[in-house]
Amino acid sequence: ISSGEVGLGRATSASDPLVGLRAGALAGQRGLILSPVTAENLGKQGQALPTPWPQACRDALLDMLSTGPNVVPVWEALDLAGCISKWIPSWGPIRARPQHNPVHRHTVDRHLVQTVAEAQPHLTRVDRPDILLLACLFHDIGKLPGVGVHHAARGAPIAREAVEAIGLSQSDAELVERLVRHHLTLAGLATKRDHADPATLNALVEAVQGRADILALLRCLTEADARAAGPAAWSPWRAQLINSLADHTDG
Repeated sequence: ISSGEVGLGRATSASDPLVGLRAGALAGQRGLILSPVTAENLGKQGQALPTPWPQACRDALLDMLSTGPNVVPVWEALDLAGCISKWIPSWGPIRARPQHNPVHRHTVDRHLVQTVAEAQPHLTRVDRPDILLLACLFHDIGKLPGVGVHHAARGAPIAREAVEAIGLSQSDAELVERLVRHHLTLAGLATKRDHADPATLNALVEAVQGRADILALLRCLTEADARAAGPAAWSPWRAQLINSLADHTDG
């Protein structure tokens, strides 16, 4: 750390992906910026990661993602330098993609990072904060040309492949895939369906496989996603409906 920036020491190799991930994690944890020269060197010299990622790399990624609002400028610096697409190939197709729904205030990639930032207050409320962070990071990864309203279904297998490459187990990857597939389900049922209709509860129970832990993750993902989209997507009225249906289902 020098002059309020995180940089690489002279003897540190910028070609090692772990170095870039740890630099990003440190910058996020300390609320500092990543040195522009360092980011440039990481982009030019950085290598792709093996599949699956070494645990140290996965841990550093999660450390960076867990830093709340601090992750945004760090991720953007690494992304602009070309590091993110090199580490996560599925990130490339959604970089700087415009949103077609006016409720969104950010491009697709920026929205994903903002959703990760919005998830920070929820990390102590779920059993698997790592799963929540990765589901937030990949929930709209399916917003590709021509996909339209089916982006959740399109993105679910992409997200699964991405987290399997990162090193998640098959069961954990399946959980991320389910959360991505159903990231719109809770909000849709809560705001468009009759809560007293057993079919509404049954649809939500089916989406979360009857598991309270998955419901908690979906609930947190839903709120983080809406808050990241913009003020029009999250209001006291919507929050009340979503929490009411989730509480009813959990009960």
